[in-house]
Amino acid sequence: MAYGFSLDDVAFLRSREGREALEACSGLALTEGSRLSDVAEARRVVGRQHAAAVLETLLLRRKAEAKVDGGGRWLFTDAALQQASAAPVAAHRAERLAGRDVHDVTCSVGADLVALARTARRCVGSDVDEVRLAMAAHNSAVSGVFPALVRADALHPVTRETVVVADPARRDAAGRRRWRPEDFVPALDDLAATYAGRPLAVKCAPGIDPKAAPWASEVEIISLDGRVREAALLSEGLATVSRRATVLRSDGGGWSITDAEPDDVPVGEAGQWIVDPDGAVVRAGLVRHYAARHGLWQLDPRIAYLTGDTPPPGVRAFRVLDSGRFTEKALRALLRRHDVGRLEILVRGVDVDPDALRRRLKPRGAAEASVVITRIGRTAVAFLCRAERIPVAPVAPHD
Repeated sequence: MAYGFSLDDVAFLRSREGREALEACSGLALTEGSRLSDVAEARRVVGRQHAAAVLETLLLRRKAEAKVDGGGRWLFTDAALQQASAAPVAAHRAERLAGRDVHDVTCSVGADLVALARTARRCVGSDVDEVRLAMAAHNSAVSGVFPALVRADALHPVTRETVVVADPARRDAAGRRRWRPEDFVPALDDLAATYAGRPLAVKCAPGIDPKAAPWASEVEIISLDGRVREAALLSEGLATVSRRATVLRSDGGGWSITDAEPDDVPVGEAGQWIVDPDGAVVRAGLVRHYAARHGLWQLDPRIAYLTGDTPPPGVRAFRVLDSGRFTEKALRALLRRHDVGRLEILVRGVDVDPDALRRRLKPRGAAEASVVITRIGRTAVAFLCRAERIPVAPVAPHD
C-alpha cells in the first residue's frame, strides 16, 4: 500500500535536513529483495519518524524520471505520479494555451501546472489536497516557475476570466480505475456546469465517449511514443476543430491532424506497403484524413489499415512480400515458403488471437517477418511483410 504523506513529511523533505537524508539514502537498491535492509538503513540515517517518507520519495523519483522533466528533484504521492501528465504531453497542452491567463483547478503536485506556468501570461494552481498543494509549491520552485497557489475545491471558483484546466481523479481510494465520467472527482458534468461560459480544458482517459461531454467543441486524442495517453476535451473558446489527433515523441518531435483536412481517399488493392496509423489517429476517427494527407488508400472502408506505394516518413511500415486468403493452413505454408521463424502478427477486423495463433503455427526458419491479417470485404487476408522504420527526411539548413 502506498505511503500517505503528511504536511510534516513535506516540510521535512523540503528542509536542508530532508535534502541531506534523501542524498544519503539515494544509493539504496529499493527493490523487493532489499526492502528490509533499505528500511533499516533509512531508519539509521534519518530516524524512524521520516524514514518511510524518504524511501517512498526516492522510489517515486526513480519512477518519475522517464515521465516528468526534473522529476528526480520533485515530491510526489503514488497516486499523483500515476495520473501526472508526461512532460511532452503537458508541454503540448501548455503551448495551446500560451499567452492566456490559466487556472489549473486540480493542480495536484504540479505536472501540468509547471508546464502551464512556462507559457501562460498568468497562472494559478489550486487543489483541495493540502499535501499535494505543498508538493506543487516545491516542484514549481525547483522548476524555476512560481504560479500563484491556493487551496480550493475545483467546484468553487476562486478566479474569473481565466482559462480553466482540470484533470479529474479517475481512481478510487483503493487505486481502482473509475470508468464513468459521473464517478470522476470532480464529476465531469459538475465541472462543465461550474465553468459554463468559460474556456474549459479537461484531461480524460482516451477511451471516453465524446457523447459524455456534449459541451466539448473539440476532442483531442494524444499519443506519446506510439502509446495513446489521453483525451483532451476543449470547450468553445479553445476549440478550433471538432476532432484532432496529436502524435508526440519523447525526443520533442510531433504532429497533429484534424477533421478540417480533406478525407477523400479511394479503396483499392494493396500497394507496396501497409501502414497501421498511430492509435491517436484511429481513436480520433481520422484514418481517412491521414490517408489523404500522405497519398494512401484503404484496403477496406471499415478497417484502419492503409496501403500505398510510399509510406509516410517516421513511421514503422510494412513492405508487402506476399499475400493470400487467410487460413491457418495457408499461412503455415506461406511461412515455410519464405523460411520464416521469427514472426510478428498484427490483426484488425478478424477474430484472431495473435499469441495463440503464433503458438499453433510453430514457425521454424531463419528469416524474420510480420504478418498483417485483416478483413477485406467478407474475406480474411494475410499479408506477409517486412517491417521497416521509414526515416524522417532531414531538414534543409537555412542560408
